[in-house]
Amino acid sequence: MYLLVLLALAFFALLVGCSKNEKTLPAFADSDKAEIPIAIEPEKSCSRLTDYMFFDYKLGSLTIDKYFFESSQITETDKYYDHEYEFRFTVDDIEKFGLGQIPIVDWYLQGFSVVKDGQVLLLTAKEKRITAFERSEDNDFIYIKPVHPRKIYKKIAVIDAGHGGEDSGAWSVPDVVSFNNKNRVIEKDYNLDLALKVAELFSDDDQIKVYLTRSTDTFLTLSERREIRDYTADVFVSIHLNSSESKKSTGSMTYFYGMLEPVEYSSKMFADDMIRTIQAQTKLEGGFIEYANYAVLRDSLVPATLVEVAFLTNENDLNRLVDKNFSDEVSRGIYNGIKEGLSKTKIIES
Repeated sequence: MYLLVLLALAFFALLVGCSKNEKTLPAFADSDKAEIPIAIEPEKSCSRLTDYMFFDYKLGSLTIDKYFFESSQITETDKYYDHEYEFRFTVDDIEKFGLGQIPIVDWYLQGFSVVKDGQVLLLTAKEKRITAFERSEDNDFIYIKPVHPRKIYKKIAVIDAGHGGEDSGAWSVPDVVSFNNKNRVIEKDYNLDLALKVAELFSDDDQIKVYLTRSTDTFLTLSERREIRDYTADVFVSIHLNSSESKKSTGSMTYFYGMLEPVEYSSKMFADDMIRTIQAQTKLEGGFIEYANYAVLRDSLVPATLVEVAFLTNENDLNRLVDKNFSDEVSRGIYNGIKEGLSKTKIIES
């Protein structure tokens, strides 16, 4: 009989999980949905996600027990373009950690998943919308709280690579020049190449966050691009190439549309600054700024401009477009325009 009691107590300890953790953990919704993988040693293992990681609705944070991790073990990667945000935990004995799902009811997230990636514990937040994460800690726990990006970043620029996917945009005459191993310049490819270059220029700037509407050759509707603009941006730039029936049309252009509210720094001012900073780098002729009723510019609460870099239908412009030095110059010009625009915009509180 005594042996049966001991066996029952041992089985109960295994179900409870980490016996080191005698404190009561906060309530966790849907905890039964987390997978329960193999955990052989209750004294050293966490058989359930809730033994070391759980979502606290009162705090609005994923809460991680510091018995198992320190902040220095965690690295982050923002994969907003895949609707994900990754946290990687470097651990010594990965087999002792429970894996599975943490579904939650939250404005920002669908939930979290925890899987093994080699000797790294990979925590992935599944986003409903672009999300940033606020990290804090006390003596016992690390807290990872989903928040609006404005809570984290001082200024935000959204860069839109025009067209994409089945929407190729304009293209040059075949077999005159080549770009990206194709016998012509296709606008969607060039737009994306420029957008990625501009974003890279901001990679070391911890004061400015850049979101791309697309980072690959994918199709987005105009309303999807505007949704990203309206949700996150302090300034918005849409990158395009121009074309015309006249082969004489040349140079860069920027377009603007009126903003919903009167502001000190308008879309027209932003478009004017943008064309100036681009021309300062490229010395390309043209330099026009015009009003346009383009959908990506319409009804914006923030300064927004559409850049037409050069004309695919002009021989001189086309030859400049496929010159890497020109591409670098345009990227720098757009980067400088964004920096100048952000320096003149008022910080929007979330």
